[in-house]
Amino acid sequence: MNNSIDDQRTTKLKRWISKLTAQKYGFIKDLVNHSLMTLDEIDSLISELVAERMNLSHQYFEFATDIQPDSSLLCRQIISRCYYAMHHAARAVIFATRRGDLTSHEKVIKAIGKLFGNDTADLLLEQLNVRNTVEYELFAPDDIRELAKKSVNKAREFIKKCDLYIKERR
Repeated sequence: MNNSIDDQRTTKLKRWISKLTAQKYGFIKDLVNHSLMTLDEIDSLISELVAERMNLSHQYFEFATDIQPDSSLLCRQIISRCYYAMHHAARAVIFATRRGDLTSHEKVIKAIGKLFGNDTADLLLEQLNVRNTVEYELFAPDDIRELAKKSVNKAREFIKKCDLYIKERR
């Protein structure tokens, strides 16, 4: 029974910490200073959340690569899932680095640019724009199959870069 309570406590803490901002991280440091939690406990939870966010990124990417680009609609899904795989990988990197989450697409792009450079930010912005086009336009671009293929390749490289960055930070 005690294990179940500990698991519930950990899940609640993870949910709260997953929405952490830099300002809230300062609050947590105050909790540590008053001996209510240890910094190691917080850092451990943050590491778990980063791993879970990267796992979500990998799941989106795997889902995208499992789809056969047999129709315009399926190509739209590939592009969308690839973008979200990249978006979540970027959020994991940002959370690992800044100890705070960002949810706005534009803020994530800006922050990843500060960490990885403008080329990476431009790549994520380009994929956001492609995703927006295929999600919101009535007619798919004529080259949608090629866009889907490029999205898979770009997402694969982007996620590898994020994985490596997080691995090197440990």
